[in-house]
Amino acid sequence: MISRRTLIASMVAMSAASAAFASGGPSGPVVKFQAQGKIGEVIVNPYKIAPLTAIIRDGGNTLKDVSVRIVPKKGGQEISYKVSDRHVRTYAGIPVFG
Repeated sequence: MISRRTLIASMVAMSAASAAFASGGPSGPVVKFQAQGKIGEVIVNPYKIAPLTAIIRDGGNTLKDVSVRIVPKKGGQEISYKVSDRHVRTYAGIPVFG
């Protein structure tokens, strides 16, 4: 017959052994996440109100010092502008107008 003291000691030992591995394994927690999308994915008319707009997705990466240059057809006018880092974070990519 197992004594109460032996039973309690074995329960404490089992709980201590399982807590040593945290949530991932002996080297630390496992961090898994699904990629947001591919960098360069273009979403045309993202809000369904302006057909001449688009967002070029950042794919979960951090973009900085972004500028946009739209090269026109023959006889057209070039559009170029800088995009602030705040707008890149807000839209999760590069907003394109025109």
